Amino acid sequence: MTTKLFADSGFFIGLIAENDDHHQESEDIFQHLKDTHLISDLNDLYITNYIIMEVLHGLAKKGLQFDQMVVTYEKLKLCHLRNVRPNHIDEAIKNKLQFRNRKSNKAKIGFVDATSLVIMDKQNIDCIISFDSDFDNLPEFYTRIYNNNIIDRNVLGLWR
Repeated sequence: MTTKLFADSGFFIGLIAENDDHHQESEDIFQHLKDTHLISDLNDLYITNYIIMEVLHGLAKKGLQFDQMVVTYEKLKLCHLRNVRPNHIDEAIKNKLQFRNRKSNKAKIGFVDATSLVIMDKQNIDCIISFDSDFDNLPEFYTRIYNNNIIDRNVLGLWR
């Protein structure tokens, strides 16, 4: 793997929970990433401890049994796991949550997403597997992977 990829919680929830709206998309993306040799398995992906918590919370809401959640947790720990520390939160507040909607004055992304971006910056990662279109509203450049065409065009540079 030469391209570092960060994975958002929605990708993992979709991959694991068959009743999730993004289940098929997640499976397709995962298989395509393997077929194109961008990853060999889930453990090639970068995540944070906050992502793990969001995944487990999301899977519990989808009705996943406790035993399955423990197995999922053990698998996620094998990814390139980065722990969010207070200085990362400070940086997220200062540098990532400053972009606000003019009318509502609300941040364009949430706290967990902001900390993910801080970790991505520190690890020199510019690709995130996510179905959250809020990442598209940032002035900074990140490639949001939400289907196989994005992988082919924006990650692999294949123009068809």
